[in-house]
Amino acid sequence: MNLGLPEILVILLVIMLLFGPKKLPELSRAVGRSMGEFKRAMSDMQEQIETASNAAQEEKPADAQTKEESPAVEETAAAPAQAEEPAQAEQPAGPEEPPPTQPT
Repeated sequence: MNLGLPEILVILLVIMLLFGPKKLPELSRAVGRSMGEFKRAMSDMQEQIETASNAAQEEKPADAQTKEESPAVEETAAAPAQAEEPAQAEQPAGPEEPPPTQPT
């Protein structure tokens, strides 16, 4: 949605009528301050994300080396989980009995 010059002028005219010429400078200062705070918060957030991303990238090579050294541990850990899956599938799925009702 693009705003052209006529739309912007109408919006400014409505704002001028609502707030008046005395309150308009105060309102614009408040909007400017809030925009500045928002930009600072966004830049801080981006710095934190970049810092966390860089730290994660530095840790990945160390994790890759430990995984390469012990692939047998992963295979033995995965083997019991695969053995349990068929046992769960063998259980018969019979009709469930409703709970007994108590006479009132």
